[in-house]
Amino acid sequence: MGDLDARGTSAHPELSERPSIMPSMSDIQDPSGDDKATPRGSAAGLPQLELPQLELAGHARRLGHLENFFAVQHRQQIYSSFAVFCEFDTACSLAQLASAVRNVCLSNPLLLHTVEPKHPDIAGFYHSDEYLSRPWPQHDYMRVLREVHVADVVMNGQKEHAHVVRDAVDVFQAHGNQVTSELLELMTQIEIPHASQTRPSWRLLCFPHGEANRWRTFAFVSNHCSSDGLSGLNFFRDLQKELAHGPTSGAPGAPGAPGASGVIFDYAQDAATLPKLPPPIDQKLDYRPSKKALLGLLAGKFVREKLGYVSAAPPTTPTSDLAHPEGHQYYCYLVNVPTSSVAHIKTQVRENVPHKCTLTPFLQACWLVSLFKYGRVFSGSWLERYTDVLVAMNTRQLLPEDLELQRQYRYGSNVGGVRYNYPIAPLDVRDNDQKFWSLVESYRLALSDARDKNDYLYALGALMLPEIYEKKNVDAVVNDTILNQRRSGTLISNVGYVRDEQPTAFAIKNHVFSQGVGANRNAFVLNICATDQGGLNIAISIAKGTLASRQEGQELCDIFKSTLLRF
Repeated sequence: MGDLDARGTSAHPELSERPSIMPSMSDIQDPSGDDKATPRGSAAGLPQLELPQLELAGHARRLGHLENFFAVQHRQQIYSSFAVFCEFDTACSLAQLASAVRNVCLSNPLLLHTVEPKHPDIAGFYHSDEYLSRPWPQHDYMRVLREVHVADVVMNGQKEHAHVVRDAVDVFQAHGNQVTSELLELMTQIEIPHASQTRPSWRLLCFPHGEANRWRTFAFVSNHCSSDGLSGLNFFRDLQKELAHGPTSGAPGAPGAPGASGVIFDYAQDAATLPKLPPPIDQKLDYRPSKKALLGLLAGKFVREKLGYVSAAPPTTPTSDLAHPEGHQYYCYLVNVPTSSVAHIKTQVRENVPHKCTLTPFLQACWLVSLFKYGRVFSGSWLERYTDVLVAMNTRQLLPEDLELQRQYRYGSNVGGVRYNYPIAPLDVRDNDQKFWSLVESYRLALSDARDKNDYLYALGALMLPEIYEKKNVDAVVNDTILNQRRSGTLISNVGYVRDEQPTAFAIKNHVFSQGVGANRNAFVLNICATDQGGLNIAISIAKGTLASRQEGQELCDIFKSTLLRF
């Protein structure tokens, strides 16, 4: 992969002299160049869209509390990005891709939004005493962009990402056009601006397979602002349908296309048919914890701090802190379980767990047992009784069974999470099948109970309490909770299983989901998804310093895979 500097870019300057790896990019160059604070419309002498006008049309609104949390994570330089990789069985051209992306965006306006900051100097203002010293109960606005070009979303030709993109493509091709651990580690260094005035909060990276100007492997990369892992999966489902359907007259450069060549969205021409931005999901689901639930959160925090596992990694630092990169960087690994083994695991879970059980409790048990078995994670101290696990949840499934609601919330940062402390002693199962499956059942019961009690909503919901966001600065609260803190425990994010519903053109062969969680306090991160052809992919991140070396992380992952297949 080559040596990486603190930002994950290549240390080889000669790469900057190489030509663009997007041969057709000259045909779709973005006239605005890099991200700018000035909207493209005003730069071109065209009228700038005003917020009241957009708000009246349903194409601007204030961020919800949950959306604001992820905006905080980005503007305070805590979270980096996530990526959802997708491999189709058929390659597409740039024209096909542009047409498909246009149609997907026109049905889902969140893909066309940006955040309107309170001050154009984002880096300065949001870190200043002027901002951090008082509450700001009114969140920033989100609004639909005036115009989006193909070059705004396809990052292969974007100068600010050039080194990472070139290294990523090199690594992909060097490993037989496959997603690998090295590629994941490169990708998690990418940061997408959340308040660009010319580009949305996500990008597409196209990976060539040897065919000129055609691609079948892509990465959907997002800063998590109004987007999540399931949004990435849904994007590729929608993209597949559009690619299979074929180009339309609305494709860039085709008859009837809006604006000049390369424009996939033009508000002036597309506004009439663009759906309204959906309300924030926290207006549909009550994330706010009751007093009893809040006491439970505080009790869990107390146990975690007094009797919980603490990583040997150094304290967390902002992603911009180049002097202390170990405070926000991870080693990345990819564990693949082939389809035949996944089928065996599902059979074993059905036969050994008395109630209906998803794979998440099983995977959690395998992971925690592996941490214990490896012998270099837990200290054995009598003060280290528990290890915490944060299981993320797709909160769309808590919405009423209404087709329109489900359609509206296909995209967005619609997540929650439950963080429990689990005793370490029962992890010593050795080869005792009964002990292991009892562990799986106990985790299943805990997660099922959490769903019944809405515990998945409350951790993030604490920031939505009026006594927090009306009386305190939310950015400062998040900073104090996350930055300059020791790491602990595991984050598990399982975005699920993508079924190949019917053999059509552009069938999805494989998905990989990974995250660069930056300064968030998880020592270990497991990102999970599965497909019919690609099997079960688990992208594992281990915070630097948690183990002695990258090699020790690989040894732990090998134990984890053998544990998965053992039971």
